[in-house]
Amino acid sequence: MRLFVITQSVDSTHVVLGFFVEWLRAFRAHPFVSKITVASFDSSHERIDGLDIHRIAVQGKLDRIRSMWKLLRSSDWDVLFVHMTPIWCIACWPIVLLKRKKMVLWYTHGSSSVALRMACLLANEVYTATAEAFPIRSSKCFTIGHGIPEYFGLIERKPGDGHRYLSVGRLSRRKRIVEMLAFFDRIRHVDPLASLTLAGSSMGDAAYETEIHETIERLGLESCVHLIGAIVSDRTPELYAAHDVFLHLSATGSLDKVVIEALMGGCVVFSTNPATAEGLGLEWFWDGSLDDEAAAKIVAMAKRDLPVGLRARIAKQYGLTAFIDRCCTMMANLR
Repeated sequence: MRLFVITQSVDSTHVVLGFFVEWLRAFRAHPFVSKITVASFDSSHERIDGLDIHRIAVQGKLDRIRSMWKLLRSSDWDVLFVHMTPIWCIACWPIVLLKRKKMVLWYTHGSSSVALRMACLLANEVYTATAEAFPIRSSKCFTIGHGIPEYFGLIERKPGDGHRYLSVGRLSRRKRIVEMLAFFDRIRHVDPLASLTLAGSSMGDAAYETEIHETIERLGLESCVHLIGAIVSDRTPELYAAHDVFLHLSATGSLDKVVIEALMGGCVVFSTNPATAEGLGLEWFWDGSLDDEAAAKIVAMAKRDLPVGLRARIAKQYGLTAFIDRCCTMMANLR
């Protein structure tokens, strides 16, 4: 099977899409895949052995479409795999139809759009991580889970004392960071030695970023809350290994891959998202108020070790190798 992949970035240092480089390497290694052609839009991209990577450098929308059409027409491929950009399913559909090929969209986000609905109609299949992560109900949509590189479960833990708390991801209202800070203040009343690291950026939401800083100052948490900014994906395993508890108060409603990464990295997880219970087990889910009882529970959890073999089991279920195998098997059987 020959793949043509459209992605926004092929750059492992990209703070949002850096993980996709690992996907491409895993696609390249799969026995069903004989060739991969990649089109990206970054100002620069990495060289990956065995991949034919092209940069679409033009800026105008029509010029970009013309360049993409030219590349699609001149390349040998069987399946077009479009990553997170439904508009390119629409733009490339005439070439897919002309060449009588297949097209797959990967999309995992709660927001819908006209472009997404059209892409869903035009694509042969749509793949997503969880049912909640795709806002359109369609017989073309298949839930295939997350794919986390196996090395997340292999990195050596840095011994801790149960006081090191962590959150990774966007500093956004949907992630409930201000509520997390208020809850962490309660945790500090139970465990005065607790510290919290927030790894992520506000992605341009200056008002919410200001609210976060004001909350830290109002609660007097300046000495124990550390904002380290967004980090690249290949640095996150070390971050998980250096912390004891992962806090997750996201209101997205879908199983967040950072929760899986945290467990694979050896962190105890405290999540208020019901999807965590469904995907990983009730022991990591809190279905109650973020009150003193919750604070006492999480401080007690922080002192425990993860069950023996849990990291390996999570890696087997959500590992990148198994994930790519599911993708490739489905694409190879497209009719």
